[in-house]
Parts: sequence; structure tokens; C-alpha cells
Amino acid sequence: MHIRQAIPDDATALARLCIHLGSPADNELLTSRMIRLCAMADHRIWVACTPTGHLCGWLHIAIVFSLDCGRQALIQGLGIEAPYQGQGTGRKLLQHAESWIIQQHCTVLLGSADAHQDGRQLFFQAEGFQCQNNQYIYRKSLLRH
Repeated sequence: MHIRQAIPDDATALARLCIHLGSPADNELLTSRMIRLCAMADHRIWVACTPTGHLCGWLHIAIVFSLDCGRQALIQGLGIEAPYQGQGTGRKLLQHAESWIIQQHCTVLLGSADAHQDGRQLFFQAEGFQCQNNQYIYRKSLLRH
């Protein structure tokens, strides 16, 4: 498995993977987001590719600064195609990310998993994450109809 930093040209493959994992993804919109994110110093996206070049996973990390916690890294997104889950793909992506996070002078990495995402919860626990609390995340759309 080869891990590398994502580039805007990966948008089509990432859109396919997002759709495969159950998240709707518009190729044009994803391309525009990729261009923007790749230009941001405090965001990184890594992709996992098979030896044949098939993109089978991705990890998006953002460095944030908050009043109460200071500088920390957040997992913004993590997706591994089903046939590659449980084979160390997520672990390899995370290892690449952790090296970069340390270089960014962050000492904390946060990840989240929905209550129904048992596999993700187990992954985080296996990678040394500790569950801090069970919380609700509220979302409010600001689009006016």
C-alpha cells in the first residue's frame, strides 16, 4: 500500500470512494474543495493507493486553534473502501498524518465516530485513542429555501 498526499487530480477517485462509502459527492464540487484544501497550510489529505494505483482510502486532517485547548489536530474525514478495511490501510494513513501533526507542533489528535460506527470506534481504540465523552453534534443548515 502506498500513502501519498492528495492532489486536486484525485477528486474523481475520491468522489467515487465517497459515494461508495455512502456520502453523496459531486465531482465538480469535490474538485473545487480539493484545490482549496490543497492550498491550505493547516489542512492535509492523504490517500492510500494499491500497487496498481487504485485509490482505496483517504484521511483528512485539519489543525485548529481554540481558546480552551490551543493547537490540536482534528480528523475531518477518514474513508477506506470495504475490501481494504481491516488490512492496515487506516493505520498507515494515520501514521503518515501523525508525523505531519507532530511537525506542526500539535500534541493532541481528535477523532470522532457516530454511535452506529462500531468499526470506526474499534479502529480508534486499537490506535490508542481514548473515548473522552459521548456527545451529540447538532447541525443547523444556514441555507435559505
